[in-house]
Amino acid sequence: MNIGSDRLNLWRFKVDWTNPSTSALTGPVVIRTAPFQQACGNTGTCIVQPRTTQRLDSLGDRLMYRLAYRNFGAHES
Repeated sequence: MNIGSDRLNLWRFKVDWTNPSTSALTGPVVIRTAPFQQACGNTGTCIVQPRTTQRLDSLGDRLMYRLAYRNFGAHES
């Protein structure tokens, strides 16, 4: 999948535990960002580690921590 270098794609997953057939996955919603480049392009493993020749995957195509949503009534964050 070509994600691009100037956006993030957001999907929403609504789970209905009582009636799973009504669960829904919607999106993507495009979130524009400043242009960026992934660490390894699309090659995968290029991150150097000390004292070994084994390299790490960059995982540059995904966020590494959850995005938290809060509704404070007067504003959302």
